[in-house]
Amino acid sequence: MAQPKTKYKLNKHKIKELSEENFKHSTKHRSKIFYLNRFLGFVLFGTMVFSFIIYSFVVDKQKQIEAIHQSTKALNAENIELQAHLDYLRSFDNINAKIIQSGTLGEPSKIIEVNDNKPKVEKEPLKKITKINSAIGY
Repeated sequence: MAQPKTKYKLNKHKIKELSEENFKHSTKHRSKIFYLNRFLGFVLFGTMVFSFIIYSFVVDKQKQIEAIHQSTKALNAENIELQAHLDYLRSFDNINAKIIQSGTLGEPSKIIEVNDNKPKVEKEPLKKITKINSAIGY
């Protein structure tokens, strides 16, 4: 293979020096990067642990709120039943008080006893209709 003609001659030795220089870092620079990466790793790990702890508290509070919500629903249902029963009792007491005030129901002056014997009533049988004449169209 023929190398392309260029203005400058490439020296293999100079290319090797330049490439090593570009990728060469001092040990001090490498240690700073290593410590920075390690510090950031610990910060990330600490943040993750902290977020897991906070999440567990949130889940626990959510369970407590759900339990309170269920008990509140049960109390509301019981309250509705008791309110309906109270309304029934109040309406009965109101009617009873109005009847006592009006005096329509008083104690009877005498008691009448009624026998259970009922008189039998004879009924005539109904006449049987045999045929009804009807007109067409009506």
